[in-house]
Amino acid sequence: MSGLRLGYLGPEGSFSHEACRRWAERAGVNGARLVALPSLDRLFEAASRGEVDQIVCPLENSLEGSVAAAVDLWLHQSALFQVGELVLPVEHVLAARPGVALRELQAVLSHPHALAQCRRTLRHLVPWAELRGVSSTAEAARQVAAGQAPWAAVASREAAARYGLAVLHAPVQDGQQNATRFAALGWQLPAPTGRDRTSLVVGSLEDRPGLLRDLLSEFAQRQLNLTRIESRPSREGLGRYLFLIDLEGHVQEPAVRDALRGVRRWVGYLRLLGSYPRWDNGGPASGPRP
Repeated sequence: MSGLRLGYLGPEGSFSHEACRRWAERAGVNGARLVALPSLDRLFEAASRGEVDQIVCPLENSLEGSVAAAVDLWLHQSALFQVGELVLPVEHVLAARPGVALRELQAVLSHPHALAQCRRTLRHLVPWAELRGVSSTAEAARQVAAGQAPWAAVASREAAARYGLAVLHAPVQDGQQNATRFAALGWQLPAPTGRDRTSLVVGSLEDRPGLLRDLLSEFAQRQLNLTRIESRPSREGLGRYLFLIDLEGHVQEPAVRDALRGVRRWVGYLRLLGSYPRWDNGGPASGPRP
């Protein structure tokens, strides 16, 4: 497939950029056009306006959990389906303009989620430095390179090299096993591959004891393996939540269809977020579709 426009959180050199490249390569998309967007809001907006065919965005990190801003944009402002996933190992480095020493740093810039992944290490290395959130790790590197102040960026090695920064310390994340799961979001559900995952979000009209047990029993009765359950605010008042559920299997499989019918009995809202090939070391089972 050629000519596919894939949006990602830019600028070039971000982890989202690398994830987007890997998604296109592993899915066998020839000649894909990678489109950098300046913020997560613009990323989803570009898909809604038809400026890109698919977007690749971060969903969760092994150290800090969900990327709440991306998840909430998807749930509340987008009708996109998840069509694939990719797990990217993440190593953060602390980088500054050549000649700037660690002891001189006044501020450290990065995406807030990246700063959170490095919180303990940065507190040890530069406890005096101000931590400043920007739109992406690569944008942090770009701003540090363009400025004159003794600042540093938490970014990838690629971003540091791309923007001419020197690495002061690496790695700076708080755990060695750091990885981020990215979602490819588009408009058409992929066909079943035999190793798929289905994602959905549900909300209840009532708050009662045993509701979550009843929901989970629909999957247990059909021997469906749940791989994630997460709650997010429904934005309809304190104490009201949406539940994101990931399970193994494709929505076209009878057991999964039956489970979703069962779940509908207990909830006031159910939305299918996607059925797509699970990621493993061999990559996705099939490529993306526009």
